[in-house]
Amino acid sequence: MSIKKRSKVATIVAAFALLVLIAVLALPSLAAPGGAKNFSFAQTAGPVNAGTTGQSFSVLITNTSPTGSSSNISSARITVPSQFTNITNLAIGANSTNTDSSVVLSVDSTNASCQGGTAQTINVCSLDPTKRTQKVEITFKADVSNTVACGDTNSGAWAVTANTGSQNNGDSFTQKPANLSPYTVIHKTCNATIAGTVWHDRNNNGARDASEGESGLGSWVVEAFNAQGFVASATTANDGSYSITNLPSGVNYTVCEFAPPEDAGFGYRGWFQSSPGSATSCSGLSGNEPTGYTVQQNGNSVAPLPSSGASGVDFFNVRIVTVSCDSGTDQTYTVGGNGDPLSSITISAANCKAGKFVFESWVKPDGTQETDFYPTVSSGSSQPATQTVAWALSSKSQSTLTYDDSLGFGFRQVLFCNTDAQGNFQSMPTGQQTGASTCLMNTTENASQGGVNRTDTIVTMVDGKLTLSK
Repeated sequence: MSIKKRSKVATIVAAFALLVLIAVLALPSLAAPGGAKNFSFAQTAGPVNAGTTGQSFSVLITNTSPTGSSSNISSARITVPSQFTNITNLAIGANSTNTDSSVVLSVDSTNASCQGGTAQTINVCSLDPTKRTQKVEITFKADVSNTVACGDTNSGAWAVTANTGSQNNGDSFTQKPANLSPYTVIHKTCNATIAGTVWHDRNNNGARDASEGESGLGSWVVEAFNAQGFVASATTANDGSYSITNLPSGVNYTVCEFAPPEDAGFGYRGWFQSSPGSATSCSGLSGNEPTGYTVQQNGNSVAPLPSSGASGVDFFNVRIVTVSCDSGTDQTYTVGGNGDPLSSITISAANCKAGKFVFESWVKPDGTQETDFYPTVSSGSSQPATQTVAWALSSKSQSTLTYDDSLGFGFRQVLFCNTDAQGNFQSMPTGQQTGASTCLMNTTENASQGGVNRTDTIVTMVDGKLTLSK
């Protein structure tokens, strides 16, 4: 070859070498594939059911570094979403390229060689190096939160960091963008129902008595609470019925009832829950009377709530007055209205005994009226057992009472006598009941635990003569 040709070839070779050098400098990943560090991961459980304990999970980490890379995964950190707690049973899964008996697996580790973070952090340390295209699977169990919405909800993000060193001392791998925020679907079925009735238990016996005209109470609010707080509510219909629907089963609930505002102008200020027995106070939730109880179905406990729900979750209530003796004067209390007859009681200062007392007045289905006043005393209570009161009906059109005439003729209706302004007898109430021969002048009640003793002053006309009896 001539010198001229050799010179030309040398020039071409030099130019080509320069172009290669420029390309290498411009594309460092081609120049040094051993420096690239990539991985991907996938969480393989899902969807999972809310409220599940010991749910199995696995996280599969794959070394996706490019060909020629010498980067190996020797430690990793997995941040589990907050909806999955109580992490246990850590292990290397069967989908790993190789098992490793020397690996250190821990949650929130304080091990000096494998330090962790929070209780949601799984630490993988001293792992047999996971080379390019190889995989390591971490399996574990955790509890699934039940405090999620009904239907399907995405969990928080899973997060994984990987390192070439045996300790979790930094993130030396670049995570694939497609795996930045994987999540798990949490499914929650909510189709259970709590249903029942709110009743007016006028005689405070904890049962519904048709003969007493005990009707349902409308416009009362019944609310369901779980351990985290309020869940749902329903307002009673005119017949007192309610139904709280779309509830998740398998949960313990407390149900509480709340009375509507009282009518203005009367002495009573509240209600007393006669049944069921209530050991759980609803005070501080969304009202303060009366109290609530753990869900029962027809008197039998159904906690936690089954998938079929619960029916017959009933409340019985009676009117109460809170008697205070602080004023030093006679106190008068009135009940009635909304279809019930107005009745009042007067408690003298000299005989006053403070406490909570049932005070009810109503017209029964047979047309007679009943008025009761007695303490809501329970066994072992220091509440007074008796209290003498004088009471009167203020609506004569409804003032029919049942009276045993003591002559063996059974029960009969007795009306109030017509009296003057001073309360003295004037005449029989013939305008209300034609031919009336008996009327009631006044009555007193001596309230005792669980009942009441009434003393009536009766005026009877026999052969044109008036007789006063008690």
